[in-house]
Order: sequence, then structure tokens, then C-alpha cells
Amino acid sequence: MVRPSPHWTDRDVPGGTAADDRQRPMASLDRDHDSSTRATYRALLVRGFTPGEAANLTAYLAGIEVGAGRPWRLADIDRLLFLRELCRTGRLGADDGLAQAPVTAGLASA
Repeated sequence: MVRPSPHWTDRDVPGGTAADDRQRPMASLDRDHDSSTRATYRALLVRGFTPGEAANLTAYLAGIEVGAGRPWRLADIDRLLFLRELCRTGRLGADDGLAQAPVTAGLASA
């Protein structure tokens, strides 16, 4: 049996859908991204890339914009991919994390 690459998603397999992704538990999604980025990063280090170059290339391969300046860190890439997955599956919205102002209507001032 041929084992698929760890970089493949369910969409790469015939019959795979985004709905298949939502049925998997969150922990496995996070672990899949983490192991995939770590494997890519380590493979680049073994091939002679510096840590900054390897992290930037790993970010680029994950679809994250890379610009001049401070290089990406692997932990930051994994956090961003985690948040991206939460948004994609509808578990995180644009207004999540915003503090709601308490309603003080009807209070008399002394």
C-alpha cells in the first residue's frame, strides 16, 4: 500500500472533501500541521539552509507571505496555520475576542 505524503490534504485524495476535514477532531488537525511544518523545516536544515531560510521557505510553502525583515519562526508558522484552520472551519470569527462594553443605560448619576 502506498502511503501518501504528509503534505497532502484530504482534497488531494479522490473523493476527499472539506467536510471530511470538519469531521476530524481538532487535535489531529493541529498535530497534522505541526508535523508537516516540522518535517519540512528539518528537511531544509539537513539540506544546508540556515534556520531563518528554512523557516521562511516553510512559511512560503504553507501559503504564508514572506517579506524582507525578521525571518519567520516555526512556532509562529504553526500558530498562524492553527488560526487559519479555525477561521476556515468557522470556529473563529471576525468578532471573536473583542470585548463587549457593559450596558450602563438607566443608571442615575449621584
